[in-house]
Amino acid sequence: MRLRLKYALPLGQMAATVVFLRLIFLWDVATRRDDMPGKHPAFLLLLYLHLPLMQVLKPLLFGRLPELVLLVAAIGVLWYCVALLIHRHSERGTVFPTDWVALRIAADVLLVTMPACLGLLFIENIKDYPGTYELPRSFEGWSWFLPTYGSLLMWVLGPVFIFGRDLVRCLRRSDPGTANEAEK
Repeated sequence: MRLRLKYALPLGQMAATVVFLRLIFLWDVATRRDDMPGKHPAFLLLLYLHLPLMQVLKPLLFGRLPELVLLVAAIGVLWYCVALLIHRHSERGTVFPTDWVALRIAADVLLVTMPACLGLLFIENIKDYPGTYELPRSFEGWSWFLPTYGSLLMWVLGPVFIFGRDLVRCLRRSDPGTANEAEK
């Protein structure tokens, strides 16, 4: 039985979220009596890994169990949608299921500019977490630094390339379905 991407990706991200939430909880318990311990590196990785949701759902990170379950479920839905978009892109060569050019152009422009604005917003918000925008001095620090800022770059630059390519195809009026058939 082959495991499908649209099921494996959300389940994997939900499992990673549960692990990160557990690390954050254990860190908070261990540093409860410290004066200014800061956040665990898993906190920023959790924020940046699920960037589109976290600006809205960040208050749920500090909630009780029902709010955390809602957060994990919302992350599963986000990554299920991402997996469906990946599947649709591999099948049709385009991200959107519609052939209406004006709607595709408007959606592509929105989805190219929105991640860049979201990235700028999060870079501005990074100042709320002292010590997180310094380069690490040991291997242990780099093991959290690279995935954290790599996921931020993934959410900022990935949609620009994916939806930007779709926008260029739409503006040139080249249908990806006919281009693939011409190559065969």
